[in-house]
Amino acid sequence: MEIYQHIDQVPQLAHRSPVLTIGNFDGVHLGHRKIFERLLSCADEANGAALCLTFDPHPLKVLRDESIKLLVAREEKIRILRRLGISGLILHPFDPGFAALSPEAFVQQILKERLGVRKLVVGYDYAFGKDRRGDQHFFDGLHQRGELEVEVVPALQIDGQIVSSSLIRHLVEQGDVDVVPRYLGRPYTLSGLVMEGDHRGKKIGFPTANLAYIQELLPPTGVYATIVRIGQKSFVGVTNIGYNPTFVQRRAVSVETHILDFDGDIYRMEIEVAFLEKIRDEKKFQSVSELVNQIERDVAHTRRKVTPPE
Repeated sequence: MEIYQHIDQVPQLAHRSPVLTIGNFDGVHLGHRKIFERLLSCADEANGAALCLTFDPHPLKVLRDESIKLLVAREEKIRILRRLGISGLILHPFDPGFAALSPEAFVQQILKERLGVRKLVVGYDYAFGKDRRGDQHFFDGLHQRGELEVEVVPALQIDGQIVSSSLIRHLVEQGDVDVVPRYLGRPYTLSGLVMEGDHRGKKIGFPTANLAYIQELLPPTGVYATIVRIGQKSFVGVTNIGYNPTFVQRRAVSVETHILDFDGDIYRMEIEVAFLEKIRDEKKFQSVSELVNQIERDVAHTRRKVTPPE
């Protein structure tokens, strides 16, 4: 998969008979995968390249000046798209100038002249260009006038719910991480660097990996059964998101994972923590021994519920 950091980095008409999809694809959930399945199928039929145009930063950060936490970090998004088998990924910077581009100019200058797009494959709710005028009505006009072939992929519904990034974000914010894979297609995952903490966990017999530099949306405070990926190996874990109220009332939330049956040094290493189930809410205990007893129950519960990865 070729990766371009800007549309201008793509050599003009570099890809033969390209079929393109456009979107934010936050999470690359099952609804998105339906779009990519059609993209790859159409590219195969056209004997052409399957291209994806997505944006960095997320358009909402520019259009509404919102600080939005995403469902998937940039590098993980790239890894997922690479595994799907697309030919090229364009990570175009989204800025006010790009946002002001009219749909007509975007189609003519970028899709047709720059990329030579043969066909556009988009989701049912996708819109682009100034004031989001590049909507399904606009696509219909392009198609009817023979200017560009456009295929709009219908919404994917599961259990009567339209699969969307907003739905999954809501589930994560509610702590319903056990429901997320039904729509995301995989467990919800955080990634970050393991940084040195205050060693309280080690002192009470449950050392933890303290995750920092997390880009993704955090689930709510509480204790979770997790799977921890370290390099090519995976382990069962118990993860606490919260403020450690038994010891001190922190202002900043921490993400700390006790990795079962693991005793390695992973400081400054990047790891992934996949959330399987919320076990309980975070609680302030009256004593350290009471906290230790509860952690032992959390670990026992996790061992019963989670099969160690191969």
